[in-house]
Amino acid sequence: MSHYLIIILVSVLAQLGHFDAKEAALPGAMVEEKTGANNIVIPLKRAGNLILIDGKIDGQTGSFILDTGAPGLVLNATYFRESKPAAKGQGQGITGSRMKRRTKHINQFSFAGLVFENLKADVLNLGHIENVRNIKILGLIGTAFIRDYEVVLDISQKSMRMYRIDKKGNYMAPCPDKTKYSVHHEIDFINNVIVTKIPVGGKNVRFCIDTGAEHNVLDFNNHRNVMKTISITSRRKLQGANSERIEVLYGVMNDFALAGQAFPRMQVVLLDMTSMRAAYDIFIKGMLGFDFFKQGVVRINTRKGIMSMALN
Repeated sequence: MSHYLIIILVSVLAQLGHFDAKEAALPGAMVEEKTGANNIVIPLKRAGNLILIDGKIDGQTGSFILDTGAPGLVLNATYFRESKPAAKGQGQGITGSRMKRRTKHINQFSFAGLVFENLKADVLNLGHIENVRNIKILGLIGTAFIRDYEVVLDISQKSMRMYRIDKKGNYMAPCPDKTKYSVHHEIDFINNVIVTKIPVGGKNVRFCIDTGAEHNVLDFNNHRNVMKTISITSRRKLQGANSERIEVLYGVMNDFALAGQAFPRMQVVLLDMTSMRAAYDIFIKGMLGFDFFKQGVVRINTRKGIMSMALN
């Protein structure tokens, strides 16, 4: 049976969605580019720790959350009510509650001059995000819309640059990126999800790289050597799908490094990630979210399998 996951990763009770990668709503053909096919610069906005991109979908203009933890396009049910039940697939919240999966056909979706036609999108209630952040959210933009590009995310400058790449990950045109990257780490692209293995406490932990997560996350069922590296700072109640509430632990990671570069005392949320593993069909034990991306400029090339960083 297919599943998707709703997971809450913010202390202010905002709601994020993650969908079964195999059943995800993926884009149709890209039909038009207006800002330069090979090198695109996209201004970003922020709502708390959420990263937002302006877009337009079937005549409606608004903000979309950039969410590399979502494979395809997810729409806010507040504005897209004429959805229908999916042929298969059901939702599961972090506390185990069940939700029916719904989808909607979209004629045209565009952002940053990229235009897509004939899409199927998943539909989910994102009202909690809007209520907390006081901003209109039309949906989430997943990895399917950026997989043909090398992506450079610069949180401090509120900018995302996209450079078109070929099937081997090489640039299709001269790349103007002059950033000096000092950290390089291998990544994998599995089921339309970006993942990487990072040693923590002497054990390799597989993390999902997720721009839609407001915090880093670690599964509290990790090996005891991993858990010994975490200093717990607080215990809080968070809200999940359908107003469910769970208790999670907040802490800091004392032994997190990429390619020998230490990232001291990065914040992390500890919770049970069993449902997420089922949703992705990948054995992940952690997530790298906003607290990771704010460490510097992050460059991701899924076809070469490399993530690079220029630290602040």
